[in-house]
Amino acid sequence: MFKDNGVPSWCSSRFYYTMFMPKGIREHLNKLLYIALFAIAVPALVLLFLWHTAFSSFHYDKKVLFIIVIAAVWIVLFIVLYFNIYVRTKVRYYETIIEGRKYRNAIRKEMIRNKKQTEKQ
Repeated sequence: MFKDNGVPSWCSSRFYYTMFMPKGIREHLNKLLYIALFAIAVPALVLLFLWHTAFSSFHYDKKVLFIIVIAAVWIVLFIVLYFNIYVRTKVRYYETIIEGRKYRNAIRKEMIRNKKQTEKQ
């Protein structure tokens, strides 16, 4: 279905649906975790590394200024990238992605039902 409509194959991944079409509390919590990881944890580690290496010879005030600028640029780039992917995929291929979500939900529901039946036996 995705291939027939020209939708990129990665749009059918669990990560994509979690980030752009979360359903249920688990996917919403995963989305928050991913956002925290990509928007906070990764830049924090990079900035911590830079603090002790590339910026080690700078005065404290200059270090803080560079860290703030780099963090702000990172967050802006993250937001721009997120909405760029959103517009180029979800908005463009909305009907196909909605249909894919229905299939994913049906498959998941069937898997849960089968698991419960197996546990009863």
